[in-house]
Amino acid sequence: MAKIKLGRGEPTEYGTRYDGRVVDGRRSINITYRTPHAAEDADTVYINANGLSAGKATMRLGAIIGAHAGHKTVTVDYTNRFPKKCLDSNAKDIAIVAEAFSDDHHKRLIGLSEGGAVAVRAMLLTKVHAASLINPAGIIAENNLSWREGLNLVSSVVPEVAGYMKKDPVGTLLLGASCLANCVKRPGGVIGEMNELRHGNEHDNLHAIKQAAEAPHVRICWSQADNLLKGALLEAGAQLLPVDDRVTFAGGHCDWASDPVLAHTIYQRDHELFGAPAYLLGHDQPQTRAA
Repeated sequence: MAKIKLGRGEPTEYGTRYDGRVVDGRRSINITYRTPHAAEDADTVYINANGLSAGKATMRLGAIIGAHAGHKTVTVDYTNRFPKKCLDSNAKDIAIVAEAFSDDHHKRLIGLSEGGAVAVRAMLLTKVHAASLINPAGIIAENNLSWREGLNLVSSVVPEVAGYMKKDPVGTLLLGASCLANCVKRPGGVIGEMNELRHGNEHDNLHAIKQAAEAPHVRICWSQADNLLKGALLEAGAQLLPVDDRVTFAGGHCDWASDPVLAHTIYQRDHELFGAPAYLLGHDQPQTRAA
């Protein structure tokens, strides 16, 4: 059975931050766990699934905002280091982290880019209450790219990164360092993820998830100016799927990592659907460099 092992808590403006691990047999998953003030009253946990090449720091801002909103949040570093069955391995990481929390919690997933496909596959492995898929891989219906086409699309994110540098150079450098460290730590896993993302989609998996008893609430969100997966293609793919909510954002593919408005929107929609926590902290907009 998966167990959470945490280090010493660090007090923050939203509550408490912990570095730790979720251990299940030989698998040890590096996490950062954030709790709001009066955490014993928080009954919802959001588990975040990262995008391609990205470590848990790319999901940091949304996790902080979630803790401000009265929820427990978890960011995760994937464990896979081999270029085979990468998305399935990442999905198992997310499912194990979800199962480490008792069933007294409402368990919700947030997946960014590749993390969208990972979250879908995780929902096949464990029961969750809801999932928000942000600019998710696996939604475009006709997805079949050569390596050259795939690399060209990945390079399209460079102008976005340049824009982030102008707004927050220190925060952007920290995020870049996190991604570089992730790639250095598990290069085989990153290459394997990119290879798997070049083909296929998650349509059959989503149909199976939504046909199951007590199916989770699934939301697909896409950015209008997404140059990597293309907002128009994501929108067309989303229209083919039996999801519960579709949301369009302004901005680019990676804005979730730097724009607090997107996270505020997701949590607010969830509050409207499922009810807000018994208490709500002030909705400050923390910077990317926040704890």
